[in-house]
Amino acid sequence: MIEASIADTAEKNRVCPPIRYWDEPRDYLSSYLALMAHDRARAAHPAVVAWAKGTRLNPMSGLGALRDHPRVAQTWADVKQYGAAAAANLVKLLQ
Repeated sequence: MIEASIADTAEKNRVCPPIRYWDEPRDYLSSYLALMAHDRARAAHPAVVAWAKGTRLNPMSGLGALRDHPRVAQTWADVKQYGAAAAANLVKLLQ
């Protein structure tokens, strides 16, 4: 989808930098932090966002249908409230 919808190579690389998979617990932290950054970068591309919401390749894509479920709604509220602080803590843990 990225190849088809984003023309600029530098932007493609910014949106999809490589993620190092983990062998050690510390590697998981850096990979998750990178994933959070990728999500923010892709949010600037509406066609990519629309595709990601509907594809079965996205494990989170099914949550849209459950957005009114109390547990899902509370989880999204928690992510909005604590996400930035969690990312900052990940950076601290990686230092």
